[in-house]
Amino acid sequence: MQIILQKDVPKVGRKGDVAIVADGYAQNALIAKGLAVRATPEKIAALRAQKERSQEIEDVQDSKVLERLGKLAGTQVSLGAKVNEQGHLYQKIGEDVVRAAIEKAAGGTLAGVDLKGDFPIKEAGEHALVLMYKENAAAVSCIVKST
Repeated sequence: MQIILQKDVPKVGRKGDVAIVADGYAQNALIAKGLAVRATPEKIAALRAQKERSQEIEDVQDSKVLERLGKLAGTQVSLGAKVNEQGHLYQKIGEDVVRAAIEKAAGGTLAGVDLKGDFPIKEAGEHALVLMYKENAAAVSCIVKST
């Protein structure tokens, strides 16, 4: 029997996959537990259309993120913090604070972008960071100044 999985099922497939399984397994286990529905030509066509729409949305989001990464390449982001005489911060600056400052400079969110650097930041000065998105990278520097 041909089915469409509603949830991930080990050794069968992932949510949204069309799979062929034994009739008894489909009726008694998968469909009865709400893990799958019987595949009809209409449901398969609707599933394909939904996957195409999802792919288009993902492509648009990818292009926006890549555009923002291009704008950010080589930029400097400044943060202020209280610093003692030796240049050490009284309070560490975490990745979330730096990410918020970078997103503000980018003019939008950077969903799915990994921020690489030595976190938490414990000293004033310039810190080199790398933004990674899929195979793309952008170098950004974070300057921590005394307030």
